[in-house]
Amino acid sequence: MRERRIDAGTPTYRVMSTRAHYSPAALSQAAAGRRLPTWDVTRAFLSACNTPELELRRWQDRWEEVNQAVRPDTAILPTTQVNISATSPTTAMQLRYVTDLADFRDLLSALRRERRLSLRQVADLSAGKLSKTTISDMLVGKITLRAEMVEAYLTACGLPTSDITEWSTVLRRLTFQHKRVQAALRALIDDDPAALDERSSSHAAPAVTIAAEQDGRGGAHRRLGWLGRLLARNIDK
Repeated sequence: MRERRIDAGTPTYRVMSTRAHYSPAALSQAAAGRRLPTWDVTRAFLSACNTPELELRRWQDRWEEVNQAVRPDTAILPTTQVNISATSPTTAMQLRYVTDLADFRDLLSALRRERRLSLRQVADLSAGKLSKTTISDMLVGKITLRAEMVEAYLTACGLPTSDITEWSTVLRRLTFQHKRVQAALRALIDDDPAALDERSSSHAAPAVTIAAEQDGRGGAHRRLGWLGRLLARNIDK
């Protein structure tokens, strides 16, 4: 898979994510070689590398051979018959490598896809706690990720309490990290009101970078530049 990515010109995992609709963390781990990814993730990775359909069929044959070797107890079961009350090895592994709220949302979406659940089905399984619209808005970043909403979503996807606790711990860490970044940004804007004039777009990170470039002090430049890069990964709509 790594060689296939090189043959495709070594696109970044962020670029591949937009093509494959899986998080960068999921795609990166698929190529890491530590565990066999699901076929859905494998296919998405290869498709993002412009792999032809005929070649994908050969990849699937090989994947099934490997899957039979490493997971003989489940390899013969169709995907729709696998016990969904157990944690998916793929998403459980990926959770450890999530670095921001955007990746966390992507992994929530990946979990739903792996469980073969539609937005309507998740809403129905949430016992009235979530609507289809709320779930959609939560996954695309239109609304803030709240702990109770995520817990209801994970419960509807069939995760056991122990796994929900792990997801909730990661969400708390990422939320705290995000709030720190936002607080740092506000502090810097207060120190340099002129930076507000540069916020012509809806994304804060470019404004911080512009402000840094206009500041003649090297220390401030470095300080604002790193925050801009961090914001580019942690900004939450």
